[in-house]
Amino acid sequence: MIESRKIINLILMAIPLFVLGSGCMSGRDSISTDTGLEKLPIENADSAKDKVELTFWHVYSDKEAAPLLELIETFNQSQNRIVVKTIGNQDATKQLVAISGGNPPDLALAYWNNVGPWADGGNVLELDSLMNDEHFDMNAFIPAAIERMKVGKHYYGLPFTMSILNTLLYNKKDFAEAGLSAPPETTEQLFDYAKKLIKKDAY
Repeated sequence: MIESRKIINLILMAIPLFVLGSGCMSGRDSISTDTGLEKLPIENADSAKDKVELTFWHVYSDKEAAPLLELIETFNQSQNRIVVKTIGNQDATKQLVAISGGNPPDLALAYWNNVGPWADGGNVLELDSLMNDEHFDMNAFIPAAIERMKVGKHYYGLPFTMSILNTLLYNKKDFAEAGLSAPPETTEQLFDYAKKLIKKDAY
């Protein structure tokens, strides 16, 4: 996995970071943390295998990444087989420069719209075999989120968070007062409804 120098693209969930990091192992025990997460498969500490160090790039500042960094530190302290080292403020441009230079991180947090181009360019690992080896529970993800990680028939990333940018929030009371019974279904309806919802002399 590391020797391929292809980047494992964690697009949007911290649990998969650790599951994928241990995906090539066998003879596992299980460890659990106080984060409420499910048990993670991990190599026995007495194994003769060499220690694995994984680099993980993310797009956040240290302040923004505090919960993520806490979880990674919990994982690092929970066993002595894998060490995850993080570098923050690594946006898509910096990640692409590293990929093009042949020195990408092992794991990266990026935006979902990078999945297709990076997969087509052969820059990210196809994760199906790792998921199958680990008996990965795909039901742990919201279907719409995990589907965005798919290119063709294969998965190239795992969702980390869900954006609400594609979610319409509206006030039912205001809609009812404007004679509207349901949210708009098209952009044209959205603009039309916006005009109807304007309250003149409201203040």
